[in-house]
Amino acid sequence: MKRLSKIAALCLLVCLLFGLFTVGAQDQDYTKSVRKPVQESVLIRQATQRTKERWLAEKDKWIAAYEALEARRAQLLATREALRKQLDRQQARNRELADQLAKLDAMTREIEPFLEDTYNRLTESLRRDPALLPEERRLRLDRLKMLLQDPAIDIGEKYRKTMEAFFIEAEYGNTVDVYQQTIQIANQPVTVTILRLGRLALFYQSMDTKTCGYFDRSTGSWQTLSGGHNKAIRTAIEIARKQRPAQMVSLPIGRMVAK
Repeated sequence: MKRLSKIAALCLLVCLLFGLFTVGAQDQDYTKSVRKPVQESVLIRQATQRTKERWLAEKDKWIAAYEALEARRAQLLATREALRKQLDRQQARNRELADQLAKLDAMTREIEPFLEDTYNRLTESLRRDPALLPEERRLRLDRLKMLLQDPAIDIGEKYRKTMEAFFIEAEYGNTVDVYQQTIQIANQPVTVTILRLGRLALFYQSMDTKTCGYFDRSTGSWQTLSGGHNKAIRTAIEIARKQRPAQMVSLPIGRMVAK
């Protein structure tokens, strides 16, 4: 009986040990089955985090590139606007220059006949007063004619030179002058002192102050005056040269002749 009890106890112990072993094995299998998905989940999460960080870095890079491109675009737009305004100003300037050129062409067409007419008037003035500084005036008119006929010289310079010659001629009527000149007296060349009273009269006196005369516009020749006029003409010459104070002098002006 006792032997049977020991055997039964031994069997019970074996069963318990087998059961514990079985339960332990099942626990290990369960732990492994749970640990693997968790590890995989952690790895996936870590990989996802790394991917997220990489994409965030890429995003920051692309945002920076986009912002740089936007800044560049804004700069290019500003440059284009500035160039457009500059182009508008240049086009307006070109139109203004075109208008000025058109006006200049119109003025040139109007001024050229005026310059030619003025030159003819100056030539006629020389013809009417051939004794008034003839060489000086003729040389000036010859230079003016060459200038007016030169196509390389602009109209402004032609106008300036013509007006300069015109005003010089006009100034002759407002000034008194004394100079030496060789003139024809009785068909003989004689060097004399000329007294010019504007354009009103021309007198001469010989270098020895013994003879005198005047230019007769009606005949276009020099005429001799009586010796009684020598003193008055000599006095007028000295006044013109500022060698004596101004005073009243009686000169034979004669009468004006219209030609």
